[in-house]
Amino acid sequence: MLVRRGKLSRILAFVFIFALLLSIGVAGFAATKKTKVIIWGLNTTVPGGAQELAKQIKEKFSDIDLVPQVQVAGAGQTLESMQKLLTAIAAGNPPEITTIDRFVVGGWAARGALRPLDDLIERDKVDLSQWYPVCLDEAKFNGKVYAMSSGTDDRAMYYNRELMREAGMNPDAPPKTWDELMEAAKKLTVTDSRGNLKQIGFIPMFGNSWLYLYGWQNGGEFLSEDGKTATLNDPKIVEAIEWIVSVYDALGGAEKIQGFQASFQPGAQDPFLTGKVALMINGNWVLNTIARYRPDIDFAVAPAPVPKKRYLQEGEFKGKPQFITWSGGWAWAIPRGVKNVDAAWKVIKFMTGVEGHLAIAKGDYEYNKSLGNPYVPGMTSLKPADKALAEKYLPLLQRESLRKAYQVFSDLMKVSRYRPVTPVASELWTEHVRVVDLAIFHKMTPKEAADFCNANVQKALDTFWKSRK
Repeated sequence: MLVRRGKLSRILAFVFIFALLLSIGVAGFAATKKTKVIIWGLNTTVPGGAQELAKQIKEKFSDIDLVPQVQVAGAGQTLESMQKLLTAIAAGNPPEITTIDRFVVGGWAARGALRPLDDLIERDKVDLSQWYPVCLDEAKFNGKVYAMSSGTDDRAMYYNRELMREAGMNPDAPPKTWDELMEAAKKLTVTDSRGNLKQIGFIPMFGNSWLYLYGWQNGGEFLSEDGKTATLNDPKIVEAIEWIVSVYDALGGAEKIQGFQASFQPGAQDPFLTGKVALMINGNWVLNTIARYRPDIDFAVAPAPVPKKRYLQEGEFKGKPQFITWSGGWAWAIPRGVKNVDAAWKVIKFMTGVEGHLAIAKGDYEYNKSLGNPYVPGMTSLKPADKALAEKYLPLLQRESLRKAYQVFSDLMKVSRYRPVTPVASELWTEHVRVVDLAIFHKMTPKEAADFCNANVQKALDTFWKSRK
């Protein structure tokens, strides 16, 4: 009996040890198992913010295996990259996260490429009031949020105070209306004895203004409220094109100006930095170029000049913002068909939160510092993140002109607009560029060009909506 009891004890001990080892093995396996999150568009192949962001994500989320992948040129922006994503979805292997230019979110969502995020936002009680409305609304389609906005920007007028003094102008009184801008452009344009341009006051389509800005400034709209009708030939937009043409013509014509622009170089030879261009409408990102190459330049930034009626807030502009700007930027989205939704969402929340933006800024700041360059923080879609970045990095800038300029861009976010959310955003963009080219080179009158390009956008709209029936 004692022998039997001893044998039974040995068996039970063996079973206990086996179970213990098995449990340790399972626990160990569980501890090392990670959820793979492939992310398209996070370029970690170059030093800077993306590398720091990826590093902090990996440190914070030990259960996630982050796999950044750089995709096709123009990823998240072009029809080519959308087709690539749709192909991956059809094959059953989309990335967990993709980058996307906000202005094409509507087009991608309409084609079923993206998963709406509203249920995740509601479940985690994400406070969307912390985002700039312009950034949040651009990433919606049919009332649903399809992407979480990350970085953003806006536009204003840079002016060279030294060149204004040389032209006998008051550098503390930049132009505020289109009429004043036209006069300033003429005064600041210098030609040689042969009439060749040596310096130009202002080029409407140089920098980053686009017809969107001028059209909206004049009260025009590019699409009907229901998004079904193209209105690129809105009389208000035609008036804006006519004003653009008048500026080109007053300064020698588009062909002559185009020839002058052919001599422009980027970086340290940027025409604004070298004094070839006195006034320009451009984005906040140019502040980094100035800080790096010409921190000593005597410059300032003001809201882009507007039609006189808007400035005086007369008629249809009564009660509307005196100045406006527009914003673009990027967002992160979860493609349709993704299985690891929770892991993807966890990463997106981090990237678009204060911590994520601070991580990007840290990486960019340290990289610039390693090169001996100053760093001007970019703008984000999240108001608390912008506040944190400004408090941390603006005091490090030696030049007050840079800090003041940053504040102008920041203040303008309250009156910023965004490009129309439409399934044909890319087509509308292409035609809104073409219409100006046709007009300034006098291939067509502004009205003829607007009608022609509007018909192209309408055709694209009709084709899309017909395919949805």
